[in-house]
Amino acid sequence: MNPEVTSVTITSLYTTTDSPSGIPSLNLGNHCSDGNFYYSGLTKTGLPIGCSEISRDIEFCQNKGIKILLSIGGPDANALTLSSPYKGVEFAKWLVNTFGPKPFRYNGPRPFDRPGHTVVLDGFDLDLEFATSE
Repeated sequence: MNPEVTSVTITSLYTTTDSPSGIPSLNLGNHCSDGNFYYSGLTKTGLPIGCSEISRDIEFCQNKGIKILLSIGGPDANALTLSSPYKGVEFAKWLVNTFGPKPFRYNGPRPFDRPGHTVVLDGFDLDLEFATSE
């Protein structure tokens, strides 16, 4: 392991809570075994679940003192929009609930949790390659 590595960025959340399902999409390739989260049990979202291998890797790195960040944006971020300041706050809360410390009574998706392990990311990387001023 390279001692100069202090952080690792997971890529890439490329939609917001303004997406049709209200659940952002995360591209992890084929690294999650259980498919995608279904909103209200009916609507398939772009958020993967069952990411136990990545979950173990996150914990391994964090135990070595390496910070794990989630990239928001990137080259696939055409749908990364927020229609209002309220939607921005909603998106921020969703990020913290989904990837931060698990709130009491939160039943929403958490792609990196697995039985007996709540995985908390260390932060977010804003990769707004196609940002506009609107």
